Amino acid sequence: LELSRERQLKQCDGGKEISEREERRRDELIWVNSLLKGIQGDCVKKIAVVTRNYRLGQLVANRLKNRNLNVREAMGWNLEILPRVIQWSDVILTVGGDGVVAWAVREYYQRTGTLKGLKPIVPVVKPESVGYLRQIEIMPEERFWDGIEQLLNGNYRVQNRTVLKVKWETYNIVQSNIAVNEVVVDSTPNVGRFSVNLPEGQLTEVFGDGILISTAIGSTAWSLSLGGLININEDALQIIFLGGMHGSANFIIPRTKVDVEVNVKNPAVLRETINILNETLVNEGVRPLHDAERTLKVIFSPRLILDGKILQFGVKKITIYPDLSIPMAILRTETILEKVRKITRLARIDNETPRTNEQYSYSGDKKHISRKKKFNHTKTNKVNTKREKKEF
Repeated sequence: LELSRERQLKQCDGGKEISEREERRRDELIWVNSLLKGIQGDCVKKIAVVTRNYRLGQLVANRLKNRNLNVREAMGWNLEILPRVIQWSDVILTVGGDGVVAWAVREYYQRTGTLKGLKPIVPVVKPESVGYLRQIEIMPEERFWDGIEQLLNGNYRVQNRTVLKVKWETYNIVQSNIAVNEVVVDSTPNVGRFSVNLPEGQLTEVFGDGILISTAIGSTAWSLSLGGLININEDALQIIFLGGMHGSANFIIPRTKVDVEVNVKNPAVLRETINILNETLVNEGVRPLHDAERTLKVIFSPRLILDGKILQFGVKKITIYPDLSIPMAILRTETILEKVRKITRLARIDNETPRTNEQYSYSGDKKHISRKKKFNHTKTNKVNTKREKKEF
């Protein structure tokens, strides 16, 4: 969280200005505190609603306006005002799933070239969303207002979450962008040779279909579906190889600069593939390609994917700098990080102690880990057992 030098911070109750010395001291302590439990948030007076879904965005904005709250919206059709809305606000409500957070941050970066001025992000999820980053739910409405009241009263923490800045060069042009969740270099259907280098030297070299470098935020996204771990350490990155050959290992590394070089082994386009492509284009009412072979070679060349979006074909080398961060608001309600810590701690205790007639289970509807006993009496405890199964 980088505080703007141009605006004066004010306390919630009296409007008393904070001195320049106190503000500078707060800036110095911000990284240490935010990487541990986060810093205390300020009372919220101005709210930005950012989303790709116009219907959900209007629903949230109208709720807030009906209670005379100071709200501005930046939605998919008016993103030109996104930087101004975010810099004006005290917090940002990203309405939708977890992907809206990455989308909003990337849109802001592409329009400003920096993450300065970005305010604490509060993910507001729709009912059908998984929402690992969720802090406020749209439904039921009572729960929605509980979260808003916490923001208005300053009853939340602000934690810095690591994001990645990626640089690459193609055709003698250097480009850069950011990734909130993950960076992927995909060489399928060809086999690529991926060389991973850290400042201390080469980490590994693997033949495979691709490589994924994930942040802690992204550890519950694409990385998790590939068998990765849920990473709760903001000071670490996760490296996963896609279809790695010869039993390639995945890595958890400290947050540091990473260089990835990729060379495709025996790139070839079969004549049958070209014929199938042209036949498909004709069936779709599209003219066949004049040079289908070269077109397919470009499409099948190593692709750079940031947060699920293809940004470059034919990439040969990328450099990742994990020096940036975004501020995320954490309400007093239990978050996914706290749930993971609880489950990990209870699993370790369960493995270290002798087995008994008790078991630990996690209830998704409840916000706690419950310890339940196994009942062996089929008749007398039949009702209780059914109730526990239903709750689980």
